[in-house]
Amino acid sequence: MPVVGLIGAFTDPIMGLLADRTNSRWGKFRPYLLYGAIPYGICGYLMFAGPDLSTNGKIFYAFITYALMLTCYSVINVPYSSLLGVVSSSSRTRAVASSFRFMGAFAGGLLISLFVRPLVKYLGSDLDMTSWPGWLASLVQPIVKHLGDPGEMRASIGPWPSSPPPRCSCSG
Repeated sequence: MPVVGLIGAFTDPIMGLLADRTNSRWGKFRPYLLYGAIPYGICGYLMFAGPDLSTNGKIFYAFITYALMLTCYSVINVPYSSLLGVVSSSSRTRAVASSFRFMGAFAGGLLISLFVRPLVKYLGSDLDMTSWPGWLASLVQPIVKHLGDPGEMRASIGPWPSSPPPRCSCSG
């Protein structure tokens, strides 16, 4: 599986070029965040679906679905990360926004780690991704992630008006 990790070495720069050259009525990055969530949710389901295949078939299936998931992740993550550069012309504002972004990511990870076991116990220990809760989880997660994202809302409005850079008061 480490070979699959090399896919990001190609998909991330390509996605950056695509996002940077996109000019739509929704802006540069928002279309990728909105429409990238659909294949991302489908790949999230497929990664854990576990079809009835031979051992080699399962390894090949895991390889393909993981590669697809990384590609879909790049489609969402590269434009999402690029939003910080267009949120404000102030480096201080961008630093504060970045801090909130990472605090939210860590808080989300903490909540997931706290609630997964109780949810599995409540929904049943035989929970698999082919049952309705598995489908529901893989379909709702990308939607909830994008609806509650303040960066997403800022991207829909557009970048802040740019101001000229401050002049250097250096003598010399």
